[in-house]
Amino acid sequence: GISDVECQGFDALGSLGASPPKPCIVWSCGGGAKNDMWLKMRERKIADICGREAGAKVCRAENTEASFGSAILAAATFN
Repeated sequence: GISDVECQGFDALGSLGASPPKPCIVWSCGGGAKNDMWLKMRERKIADICGREAGAKVCRAENTEASFGSAILAAATFN
């Protein structure tokens, strides 16, 4: 499912040299961020790739509008 694809993306980023190589925290926005079950499922899948001891956490972003995530990514390109 979608969370599997997300985990494959994190694996790919790590293998390409992302720092840290696995996420410690993932901020969720968009429609799925309003669904507690979806957040728990993502957290469980991310913990699978990071290792349970890594403490990877999925949190609901303060602003859950889907455009918020895009704005964060766009702003990060200016650092």
